[in-house]
Amino acid sequence: MRESFPDAIFIFDECDADDIIASKFLIRNGEYAVSQAHKLGTDITDLPEIWMSDWEEHRASCTNYFQDYEVPLDL
Repeated sequence: MRESFPDAIFIFDECDADDIIASKFLIRNGEYAVSQAHKLGTDITDLPEIWMSDWEEHRASCTNYFQDYEVPLDL
């Protein structure tokens, strides 16, 4: 992304992961969670752990990608 937008400033809007996970269960009255569990071949009760792991991987990826960025970031 930096190559395509060299003068851009990127903002990482870090919301509470538990809030994000809870909101995912509300999307389309719960049908999103049902479809994700089916897609992943898992039980719906496993989704919070899976989504938390996804969030942690995303956060680590962003932190790693921007570690040498000129503007200090507080992640």
